[in-house]
Amino acid sequence: MKEGICVLCLNKLLCNKVSQNLAKKLDMFYLDLDELVEYELLNPQFVEDRCGKEYLLKLERNTVKRATTFENSLLSLNYTLLNDEMNLKNVKNKCIIIFIELSKENYEKKLKRENKSKLKNILDTFIFDERNIICKQISDIAINADGCSYLQVANKIINELKRFLLNGE
Repeated sequence: MKEGICVLCLNKLLCNKVSQNLAKKLDMFYLDLDELVEYELLNPQFVEDRCGKEYLLKLERNTVKRATTFENSLLSLNYTLLNDEMNLKNVKNKCIIIFIELSKENYEKKLKRENKSKLKNILDTFIFDERNIICKQISDIAINADGCSYLQVANKIINELKRFLLNGE
């Protein structure tokens, strides 16, 4: 049986808020995997510039692998870490992956509220459909968050988790 839960979303704020609510409701340890990787590497760009992309990837993989071994943990992460096959394999083997889905329209609305450059928003919107499909494919459970509060999404996840566990992994 898988030991943890991994919440995946294309919108960082939504992912973090829902994950924190969910971890509290399930009495689980919450961990933002993206922030952990950034914290442990201090300056990923510096590491990449000095040591190369492969070394940076190795450090990221070690962090992801270690984090997936924590018992009773709920991991929150953005799409980019699972873009690596080894990271995806580690997370998939140890965690139930839950994808929080948004319609493209709601995703674009959330992007506009974030403090990102216009170019970054355009790029994120452009690749939304492709990433959305991939996230659905790799997840065990997909939850639509359109029109829901963070708490409502957390409750929807709990209901789907119960169904998922009752039906067997």
